[in-house]
Amino acid sequence: MTIDSTAARPDRVEHLASCELMVGDGRWAFADANAAAIDAHWAKRHAENPAMFDGTLFVMGDSRVEHGRFSGTLVRTSFKRLLYWKDHGYPDARVRDVFGSALITSAEGHVVLGRQAAGNLNAGLAYLPGGFIDHRDVAADGRVDLEASVARELTEETGLSPAELQRQPGLLATHAGALTSIAVPYRSALTSADLVRRIAAHIASEASPELSEPVVIRGAADLRGLGMPSYASVLLAHLFPTK
Repeated sequence: MTIDSTAARPDRVEHLASCELMVGDGRWAFADANAAAIDAHWAKRHAENPAMFDGTLFVMGDSRVEHGRFSGTLVRTSFKRLLYWKDHGYPDARVRDVFGSALITSAEGHVVLGRQAAGNLNAGLAYLPGGFIDHRDVAADGRVDLEASVARELTEETGLSPAELQRQPGLLATHAGALTSIAVPYRSALTSADLVRRIAAHIASEASPELSEPVVIRGAADLRGLGMPSYASVLLAHLFPTK
């Protein structure tokens, strides 16, 4: 595995024409070298939150952007390994946490986020609906269906179906620290108030919702003091620059 070509560059947003992620055969050397510490850390964190599940996930090694096309090679890992890396400040700079996000824009041009419910990694923070790439998103040839991953997370978290939204052209890659979000942009014919009602109704219908409430961003003023993961802060500041 070579060092990710984006790792040393500053936080930024890139407008993309396409994205191709492929799962490789490599192993994550950092995780292998810290296996005992990872197991001990997982035992502690799982005892604190038994709802956590140690499923198969991926981190990204090599990546590049050429002519608006983002490509990256993923390495198979597990949630407990990624959690250890995250909780210890992302000490291995040779990999990145890559994931899909849904950028939902209302009829008026507002962006609708969700505040993550208690018990999740980003509990209390407002973010773009989305989540980890997992085994369901990987085809037999190793290609990742990022659009399908985002569509699934969008519906699970908000109750909105991609079929009722207008897919906007391109993608937005946001790089923030060790994180890379690949956002799929959707436009709704509904107002932000109507979207809030729809999402709130979905949350109320769920036994264990992933979101606690929808959050509407109408302009830069709505970003002041709003708790968000780093990638969401970078992307929203790009979309709603301070004048």
